[in-house]
Amino acid sequence: MAHLFADVANARTNEELSALYGLLLREDSDAILNVMQAAYVGDIAGSPSNVIQVTDYDDAAYNGFASRTEIQAISPTDPAPAKTDVTVARYGFARRPSDLVKMTDSHGVLNPAMLAQDFLIGANQKLVELVAGLMSGFSATSGSAAAVAQVADFFDACSTLRQANANGQLVALLHPKQWGELTKEIATVSGGALQLAPSAQENIISRGSGFQGTLNGVAVYTSTRVASSGGGYNGGIFDAAKAVAWADATPVVEMPERQLLVGKVLFEMDREPLTAETIYAGNVWLGVAERQDAAGVTFISTT
Repeated sequence: MAHLFADVANARTNEELSALYGLLLREDSDAILNVMQAAYVGDIAGSPSNVIQVTDYDDAAYNGFASRTEIQAISPTDPAPAKTDVTVARYGFARRPSDLVKMTDSHGVLNPAMLAQDFLIGANQKLVELVAGLMSGFSATSGSAAAVAQVADFFDACSTLRQANANGQLVALLHPKQWGELTKEIATVSGGALQLAPSAQENIISRGSGFQGTLNGVAVYTSTRVASSGGGYNGGIFDAAKAVAWADATPVVEMPERQLLVGKVLFEMDREPLTAETIYAGNVWLGVAERQDAAGVTFISTT
């Protein structure tokens, strides 16, 4: 059987790579930020900086109208802007298969079209990872690293958000273990009486393979990229549009004979004739930031 890399230390068989590619197609959601309705704040291409500043104003006018007598002056309320910087940075990945590896690639995995799609999936997964990294940063928390995920903690997090006027679509980004523990409790303790709507196949197609369904009106996504620390997984429940801001960049294609835009991933090919290898490289520019701290709650449970 042929190997993916000439370096034996990193060797994988074609059969293993084919299985890995199939796993990549199923792992997480390949467009999770779009379907979660997180706030896309722009493309830095053509701008003088790799930082996009987002300004949010308080909602004082929402409940700020005060009673006044006739001709009594209104006291002006100055807007209180909160600024968030979304910094866009480069992320990359490359493969360097030898000619022998490609000649014996019986599964047809190592062709430019398959690799370009693979790189696009990888870039989207990096975006998921960046957002998952924000989940531990919210000031409000629910649950404990010493206990399994519990439905009561999930509902407490939702209540905290609603009290903070996070009145948009609530989204949960959880580790699969957290979601498994929640669904087990729903099935065994509440007898399924809670408002759980598992994801149907058509929803998975439209919303990504990470979408698990809704619980109490909250759209639940799972990802193995949800990080752990201190013995606990740090998932999150948040108002997607208010809690997360993200940005990207459209790369410049200067050599169309060797470069291709796949989404916003710059896919490139180069040749190393002295070693009979082809280099396939992908670069993407992404940035995420916490937008409004009160619009999210860190959901903690034991690993």
